[in-house]
Amino acid sequence: MKTKKLSLRTSYLTMFLLFILVCSYSCKKENFKVLPPETQTGQNTLGCLIDDELYFGGYLPPLGHQAIGAEYHKISKMLIIDSYGEMNGKTAGSLSIEIDNEPRQDSVQKIFHASYLPYPRSSECFMFSVVDEGEICVTKFDTINKIVSGRFQFIGRCSDDMFRSAGTATKQITQGRFDIKLDVYNQ
Repeated sequence: MKTKKLSLRTSYLTMFLLFILVCSYSCKKENFKVLPPETQTGQNTLGCLIDDELYFGGYLPPLGHQAIGAEYHKISKMLIIDSYGEMNGKTAGSLSIEIDNEPRQDSVQKIFHASYLPYPRSSECFMFSVVDEGEICVTKFDTINKIVSGRFQFIGRCSDDMFRSAGTATKQITQGRFDIKLDVYNQ
């Protein structure tokens, strides 16, 4: 009887260790040292330089899961891209970009609103935002296969939580790129 219990425990332990081994090899390893490649397949990637430091969006290091999204509202013709991300292996805050007119593939459009909320909060500034400035080039906008891809850049100015100017500090957001699965709403 003891050998059956021991054998059963050994089997469970072996299966558990095998499960852990398979999971560790199947986990996707991200390279947070370079900007993500410019793709158009819905990879759920976003990256840019914030004052020449790499911001890798869509990832929360403590939790290790994706935190990225894009949504298009058909009636208002608004595209919204949101991401939480990291810089230097640490949570860096959130980045949000909106365009309020019909996204047009392969054209440069003005950003309606964009913001970067640093984390941890700095005493320097609550958030860095821009209204009606900056550029976004949508390289793929496919509401059938639900993919949006492109490039962006803007200069965020220090602002409060109501997007009002709150100082002279700025953040240069450059070389931005994204390739995100798109949620489409009929609102």
